[in-house]
Amino acid sequence: MDIGIQSNLWGPEYHREKMPQMLQEIAKAGYAGIEIGAHRFENLDHPADFLSQVQDAGLHVSGIHTLVKFYDSGNLDYARKAAEFTKAVGSQHMMVSGEAKEGKTQEDYKALADIFNQVGQICQDLELTYCYHNHWYEIENQQAELRALCELTDPDLVSLCMDIGWVERAGYAPADISSEFLDRIAYFHLKDTQGSKFVDLGEGTVDFPTWYAAVAGKGNFYLTHERDEVLPKAFESANNSRTYLRTIGL
Repeated sequence: MDIGIQSNLWGPEYHREKMPQMLQEIAKAGYAGIEIGAHRFENLDHPADFLSQVQDAGLHVSGIHTLVKFYDSGNLDYARKAAEFTKAVGSQHMMVSGEAKEGKTQEDYKALADIFNQVGQICQDLELTYCYHNHWYEIENQQAELRALCELTDPDLVSLCMDIGWVERAGYAPADISSEFLDRIAYFHLKDTQGSKFVDLGEGTVDFPTWYAAVAGKGNFYLTHERDEVLPKAFESANNSRTYLRTIGL
């Protein structure tokens, strides 16, 4: 199974000035794909240049990650351009992350869902899978926010990128939550945590073997490792996590 990695582990300097080195390190660590934020590319104007660098490293683009704060319900030009960029670099997945906000109402959820359905349609027209990426706040309180968004979005247009590290942080078992939402999940972020600190896979409290046993063979998922911080020794961390995944058959 192909495993990708989110590039945020390497930080801004690598994205601006050392992209080929970063890509070579990703390949050397044993990953097949790279997920990268759309915000890393000024104006999203040169997808062919990025794709050439990725292919030179022997990789593919597993996903392009977008942020809802760049969307506007009256103007989805950014989302459309990001989707076109995703298509141009050969990826099948475009992700979106929401924003934490106290006291969200049903009207807030409806407004978000309307935007997500519109962008999901843009992605579907380009034969892309659009995936909502959770953090802790969608999972806490019995997954109230995630349930609301799933109920209000069209399952044909909006899938889930389930981040199991944030599930763990919210106090729930990744195997249980993944199993419950399995019919909406198209993509997983594999993250580990020890209390309030992110750690390499296998060094925290996430029960990866139990999670993998719960989802293996039950869908066509893409798996991507993500660690939400920049590290001075990004390659070593990436390599450690990839090595761990092999111990559980990935």
